[in-house]
Amino acid sequence: MRGFFCAPPAARLLTRESKLFYQNCHPGVERIAQALEGMRELRNGPPRGHLRISSTPGFGRKIVAPLLRGFRTRYPDIAFELLLNDRPADFISDRVDVGFHDGRMEDSEAAEKQLIPMPMIVCASPLYERRHNLPRQVEELVQHRCVDFRSASGRVSDCEVKVDGLIQKHSTARASLNCRPIRSAIYCGKSV
Repeated sequence: MRGFFCAPPAARLLTRESKLFYQNCHPGVERIAQALEGMRELRNGPPRGHLRISSTPGFGRKIVAPLLRGFRTRYPDIAFELLLNDRPADFISDRVDVGFHDGRMEDSEAAEKQLIPMPMIVCASPLYERRHNLPRQVEELVQHRCVDFRSASGRVSDCEVKVDGLIQKHSTARASLNCRPIRSAIYCGKSV
């Protein structure tokens, strides 16, 4: 909508100062009008732009990546990057728009929502079982080589096991920031 200026014919004669003011302000006002029109088009038109998505490698490959194929078909004007990393994203310095990670976010003002529960499990390979006998009770885990996931802060959480509705905690001997060494140690029969 354009605004109108109404004045009698004699008053429409601009002073030199008014002309200079108009000449200096007009480009800025025009840019504001263009920006507003651009915002209106964005609101009413199809979504477009760039989206940076962060995820843990396993969840990113198995869950997020397959969903992105359908997303690309539905929103062809949105380019996206999928960043796979075991450490939680720093939304500001990594310029991340959406992130998927395990557990609660530490020191973050970003909004978070649990999508699915991801309980941890205690497991061992058949090779480990042949070499070491599997623990039958939580207390026996102390006698075994256990590995766990270390958070980006460096903190290793106690292994929490629910038995008869009660949580029992157990400290692990080794931890890794990356899931691959954990899986490797378990598959090779070296750890629980």
